[in-house]
Amino acid sequence: MIFRGLDKNFVLLAEVPAINMQWKRRYYDYGEFEVQLRWADYDPDMAYIWNTKTNEVAIIDKFNPKNEGHGDFVYLSGYFCESWLSYGVVVDHGTVPVNVITACRTMVTNRIINNSLRLPATIEIGNLKSHSSNIDAYPDDESEVGLLCKKLLTSIEYAQKLRFDYSTKKFYYDIVQGIDRSVEGANHCVFSERLKNINDLDYSYDQSDYKNYADIKISRGGNPERFDYTNVDISKNNEPIRKIKFEVSDTKSATDHDARVAARQKASLELLNHKIVENANFEPATNSYEYMVDYDLGDIVQIVIAGIEVSISLRIIGIDEVHKKHTREIKLQFGDMKKLNYRKRW
Repeated sequence: MIFRGLDKNFVLLAEVPAINMQWKRRYYDYGEFEVQLRWADYDPDMAYIWNTKTNEVAIIDKFNPKNEGHGDFVYLSGYFCESWLSYGVVVDHGTVPVNVITACRTMVTNRIINNSLRLPATIEIGNLKSHSSNIDAYPDDESEVGLLCKKLLTSIEYAQKLRFDYSTKKFYYDIVQGIDRSVEGANHCVFSERLKNINDLDYSYDQSDYKNYADIKISRGGNPERFDYTNVDISKNNEPIRKIKFEVSDTKSATDHDARVAARQKASLELLNHKIVENANFEPATNSYEYMVDYDLGDIVQIVIAGIEVSISLRIIGIDEVHKKHTREIKLQFGDMKKLNYRKRW
């Protein structure tokens, strides 16, 4: 069993003798877990559960003992330790423009690591995947550090993780990016019904809330109030324009140009909430690729649905592991879709 209990000081306890363990890994969001134990196997000193394979640690937030007629059981559940990143809030974002990775590192350092939150473990800056993108404005609708960093990183398809190192009893803040395995080559990973490596496929496509253009109205203050206007266009391939109206107040920017740049940044983040939603959820066949070797959380894989001649690349944004005694089931969840050329060979 890969799951070990940890006490409140992160001292190693016994293996977790789960009857049913659901370990729900997430790329952009905080992961969570649920586990069923026999009451006789429950250790009250257990405060955390450590996945020794992924170095993810989950907090036991909920404790629910039950007598179910055929025995006494306890149900435990909670979120991964990334949820600590939402304990701190951002009051002053600082100057812009700033590199997106630098912005996240600064917020985590100032508002989580050095902010006297009395966290139960030490967090240090770990491995930060670089990216050239800058941000010109921060979202106005989010102040929690973890959720604010998530929103910025999602815009570049990166993710943040807390990696546990048992030897030091410390957590390391990493910014990561999955591997693109949708391109034919050494890392290619393709799932299709024709290859018989896909079970219980559930495919959906929804463009009902899709928007690709923002008309922006900026209030610059004053008496009488003065307004400025700009727009953001992210439409592709001559597709129809689908607009949203976006209004923002900016009395701090020194020039109208700076106000427009900041407003366009905020509107671009808002358009992320109006994407085409194309999902494919399925269980990979056990005789197919090896989990955590040929594909893992955050990776982009190719999915081919021959019946409707659709070939897409999708990022794995969720992996649900279900462990029961000596069996393990894997179910994948996807997002960040891109159309590929359909090829009958798959």
